[in-house]
Amino acid sequence: MSGTNRLRVPIELQCSLFFFETEIIVPVQEIQKWGKIDRCIIFPYDIAFFAGIEAYKPWEHVHKHIPDLLGNWKEIEESCRTYFTERQAKRALEPMKEGIALLFMMLFWVHGRPVYLQDWPLHVDTLDIKPVNAVERLTFIMQGPARYHAFVQLSELFRELEKHYVKNQIKNRLRQ
Repeated sequence: MSGTNRLRVPIELQCSLFFFETEIIVPVQEIQKWGKIDRCIIFPYDIAFFAGIEAYKPWEHVHKHIPDLLGNWKEIEESCRTYFTERQAKRALEPMKEGIALLFMMLFWVHGRPVYLQDWPLHVDTLDIKPVNAVERLTFIMQGPARYHAFVQLSELFRELEKHYVKNQIKNRLRQ
């Protein structure tokens, strides 16, 4: 197997916010285990899963990866904050898309499943661990990701999702 593969964006992940083209280059060898992957490549593990390529499945070990996802968000959040403070909203678009992708990963992965973007509102509605009004708020963010209010809302969703996740972990420990 070569280092990278040109893969068709699976129907489960087709979303014009993230994918303009029908194919994407995925670093197949890099996703055999968890690690630092180029931030420009969105949903590499999920793409491989839906394409039927053997790769690491972070949603099966999500508790080990939540700190990494949150750490990545902190870096992105800082970049976005700087761009919005300097009134450079256009420059905030790409990091905002990365942040939205991270939120989707957290939302789905904490439930032990890969990300589904096709009909995502229906899928998000079925999730137990999620912020209040997650679908409405994510819809608002995705309709204008380069707006300051979308950034504020995304930051809030991350904070709330982290709280819900921690609360759920504590509940599960108490049940054991």
